Parts: sequence; structure tokens; C-alpha cells
Amino acid sequence: MANNLLMEQDNLASDPNNETIKHRIETLTAQSREKINTLPNFETTLDAPKRGTNVQIFSALTEEIKKSISRVQKMLRKTSEKEIKTLEKQHAKFSENYELNSKKIQKIEKKLNLINNENLTTKMQDLKVFEILSAEKMCPHFLSISRGGKNSDSPIETILDEDGKTISLDSLKNHVTNFYSELYRPDPDTGGSIEDFLGPAICNSPLVQGSILTEQEKIELDMPLSALELEKSLNSSNLKSAPGRDGYSYRIIKKFWPLFKKPLLLCALEGLENNSLPESFKEADIKIIPKKGYTTKIKNWRPISLLSNFYKIVSRAINERVKKKFKSYT
Repeated sequence: MANNLLMEQDNLASDPNNETIKHRIETLTAQSREKINTLPNFETTLDAPKRGTNVQIFSALTEEIKKSISRVQKMLRKTSEKEIKTLEKQHAKFSENYELNSKKIQKIEKKLNLINNENLTTKMQDLKVFEILSAEKMCPHFLSISRGGKNSDSPIETILDEDGKTISLDSLKNHVTNFYSELYRPDPDTGGSIEDFLGPAICNSPLVQGSILTEQEKIELDMPLSALELEKSLNSSNLKSAPGRDGYSYRIIKKFWPLFKKPLLLCALEGLENNSLPESFKEADIKIIPKKGYTTKIKNWRPISLLSNFYKIVSRAINERVKKKFKSYT
């Protein structure tokens, strides 16, 4: 039916005064609305018997939506490219007689500049590095980079070893991995319970004893997450944060939140109950960004983990619940 409606619209475009085609479009539109109204809403679909777990359903949903968004983006890109070509042809044609068509030429040039600026902005925002740096607080080192100072001309490809020699690109990945693996290596001497670490004198002090959770507080902290908590978590997020490996930015999640809200809640509840999470929640892209000093030294870079923003919505909601409870002890 949708294909028929599109065909009729194409026919109308070629003959806008055809009353028969207009009537046919109105009929098909009314029939389409009737069909749509008979479809179950999304909430009803989620409550229906399912094949698979809520974690699996959420993973499949996000993957399919990502594919759909990608298809729409490709279509929009092709439409934009087609529009640019059409405008460029018109510009070339009108330029043959500039004096007669000067106003039309200026109008086309203004439109082309607008499209090009929008495309450049979109390309910049698609870069994870742009998102990362946009989310960073300004510091002297970042200002030095923007000015092109003496410490800013060394990309990550230019790292020196302890002898001051440039590490080859083939060895750079291993050098960086080994440096941070050693830096964040667990201390073999650290272990045991928190009580062992603090010792009996601290554990038995009035301050610590008075800060122990009551049974009622434990029950409140262990209550299932709510949709409201997830929504508050999303609203408090930094929209400039870079996406994780799943590719979902906070902007996209917020735009389609009515679609994601219940599946994410069901996924989180099931995951916390069964100790199972979507694979995208367990993965991270690790990037290193300049920290301070000369960027030829690996110690002057710091790693950041780009986690799934869906995961961060859930973890932030849990963190806020814990923070609220512990504020009464501080």
C-alpha cells in the first residue's frame, strides 16, 4: 500500500491538476491510517510473549535501529549530493549571463554555502575525537594545542623511548599497551576484606558503627530500578559525551527515548538479577588524549574508556541512588 501511495504521489507531481489521482491518494492515505491504527503499540508488543531474554531483545533492538538510522543517513546524503549537483548545474547555466541572473546566482551560492557548512559540521560531529575534546574542560595544555605551541606539534605517532629515540609505528601499539598495563597492574599485596584493611580500631569506632546501613536501608538500595530513575539519569548526562562501541550518542538516545525506555529498563532489571549484560555494555574503546607537558612522552597522555551510553545511563542511576543514601552520613 505504501508503494502504491508513493507511485500515485509521483503521478500527481507530473500532473498536479489530475483530480482522479488526488482522490486516489486521499483514499490510499485513509486506508493506510486505518491499517496503522489496528497495529499494536510498542508497549503492548513488549508485554507480549517473547522469544529470548530481555537482554537479547534489547541488543537486537538497538542493532536494528542502528541499521535503520544508517540507511536513512545514506538516503539523506544521496539527496544532499543530488541537490548540490542540481544547484551547481543551475549556477553554471545562469553564470553564462551574470548581469541578467545575478540575483539568482547569489541565491544559489548562498544555498550551496549553507549546505556545505551543514555537511562540514555533521562530519566534525561524527568524529569521536571531536566529541572527546568538546567534552574536555579547557586547560593550559589544550589552549597550547589550539595556539600551535611548542608542545602541540607532536601527534601520538611521535613518541620517544627512554633513550629519546622515536618509537616506530609498528612498535608503538605494544609500547602504549605495555606502559598502561604496568601502570594499572593490580597490587599483589592488596587483598582481603575492607575490615582487614581498616583494622579493628577504625571498624569499632563510633563513626564507623554509626554509619552501618540498617536493614531497611539495605532493602531500599536493593529495590528494582525504575523508569523514572533511568530518565533522570539520561537528562543529567552530558550530550557532548562520545559514544561507545555501539555508536549511540546521548543525542540519539534522547531523541528516541520513548522507544528505548522500557526495553532498557527490562534489560537492566534482568541483567542485574541474573548477572548478565549485553555485550555492548562490557566493551569499551580506549583512547588516549594529552594530559600535560611534552606529548612525545607517553606518561603525558592519559587513557579514557568510551563506554556504551546505555550502560552509563543504568550505572549513573544506580550511583545516584547510592549517593542519595550516603549523603545522610556525611
